[in-house]
Amino acid sequence: MGTAYIPVVLTALSCVAGPVFAQSGTGFETFTKKEPIAVSRARLSGSNNGRLQLSCGPRKPYIQDMVHVARSTEIAFDAYEFLFDPVTGNMKPTDGLYGTDCGKGSSRALHNGGLPAGFTYNDMRTVPGLDGGRADRVGVCWYEGQDSVNLALLLVTTENWVQLTRGNPNIDRQDIDGIVAEFGPIPAKTGYYLGDIDLASVGLGIDLPSSRNGGYMIAFGDYDPVTQTFALGYGKPLNWGRKAGNPCAPELRPYWSDENPVDGQFTSDEYISYSTNCPDPQGPMLALLYDPESPRDEIVRPTSQRVEFGKVTSGSFSSLLEVDGTIERVCRFVVPARSGVFARIELDFRPVSTDVGPMKLVAYAAGSQAGNCYLALELWKPGVGYVTVREPRFLYTDLQAVSGEVADGRSFIDGSGNVRARLIASRLGNTVQTPCVSLDGVLLRIERE
Repeated sequence: MGTAYIPVVLTALSCVAGPVFAQSGTGFETFTKKEPIAVSRARLSGSNNGRLQLSCGPRKPYIQDMVHVARSTEIAFDAYEFLFDPVTGNMKPTDGLYGTDCGKGSSRALHNGGLPAGFTYNDMRTVPGLDGGRADRVGVCWYEGQDSVNLALLLVTTENWVQLTRGNPNIDRQDIDGIVAEFGPIPAKTGYYLGDIDLASVGLGIDLPSSRNGGYMIAFGDYDPVTQTFALGYGKPLNWGRKAGNPCAPELRPYWSDENPVDGQFTSDEYISYSTNCPDPQGPMLALLYDPESPRDEIVRPTSQRVEFGKVTSGSFSSLLEVDGTIERVCRFVVPARSGVFARIELDFRPVSTDVGPMKLVAYAAGSQAGNCYLALELWKPGVGYVTVREPRFLYTDLQAVSGEVADGRSFIDGSGNVRARLIASRLGNTVQTPCVSLDGVLLRIERE
């Protein structure tokens, strides 16, 4: 599998901008800056033989040449390494920004001879302090593999990064949010492309993982906005790595690439690692930026807790009230390994304001190596009682974010301005005498209206 480094040179900000030629190690390659014609919020609802079914919000026309006035300039996640072009304001790929200089300049890697990919799925650990936040600007670079009627980028953020042997990446990644950016028709193999998308200019953003063990998926495909179907295999992101000086944690190795075959699913032989001299390792290029002056969603920590053990001969628990939301903390409670045992923890949260939109309850949890561990999440609704927002979820050995959400957060705030939540951990089976579940932390994420 060969690796080609592609020098990226920006042209004018237009979907019809002419190509600019830059010399690479094997001759001349074409690079063009592309802007969307429309952007929608999207969720992946299914896949079938290389076609994805999406559930999309309103299709919002994108105004050209808006990046130069974009307010979102602070890094939330950087697997891109860039400087802002002083004329256009675009994210221009660079090298040496984070100490190590690989000598590649604005070049980026195209792996496996440009063989088209469906999804690529990689780990995401945001800049510390932005867990559960929101980004408003997206930077990507890609190679176009086939003629497209309406080439589009699908970007999905996930709560969990699922490694091989640690669950099923097709279902356990737990998608959070997504966007579809449509670029219109692009002919095949006419060059390499760069997109710098100001989501805030159309009133959109994309949610970031609540834990620091999240992930992101990128796909380039031919999108039909009428049927909301997305045909995979029309492009492939270029690659770069997160160096030691990057404010985000270094890249993990390997990552997932749906290319053997392109079918919208990940299989074990699509868990790949490309070896390069520098940077190493590498993953799909992505930059997510935000505006530090814009209103942020509220992250609420527990203010009080009540613990109940049922049918338990032994067990332990320590406070969840001083949790920083990262995965570095020690375990907070355990459930012993006996059939039918459980631990139930009730938590109170107090939002700053009761004028809220959707709510998401997030717990960071892991199962023991023995498995058969489950965690359910509930929220209290006044006049109704506890409502399940996440059915019992099987836990693997690596730490996961388990979350459930409600659309109308206001109806879950009681007369005193509090939100009550409950976590129920349980085990099935009684053959292994080791702890079942460890809980690292819990938070409530509230979107402001």
